[in-house]
Amino acid sequence: MQNNQLKDTERTYIIIVISLILGLLFDYFFYNKIPGISFPLYVFLIISGLFLIAKFFKRKVSREILRNELYQSGFLYCPKKYRKI
Repeated sequence: MQNNQLKDTERTYIIIVISLILGLLFDYFFYNKIPGISFPLYVFLIISGLFLIAKFFKRKVSREILRNELYQSGFLYCPKKYRKI
């Protein structure tokens, strides 16, 4: 029982660390700055974080999540006149 609890604690720490890193990078990229190249970089980092978590948990990322990430990254190439940022 204690081994499972230790694994759950380690998993929680992994999620917390990756989330904090992404939060700090969000502040660095967007606080008092105009979104430019930082937006595609941040989306790439979010997708990378997703794959890192999946790797640590030894799980596969489902096709539905991959499709949603593909759609999300598609907005990066939308012409500026259609974006409301």
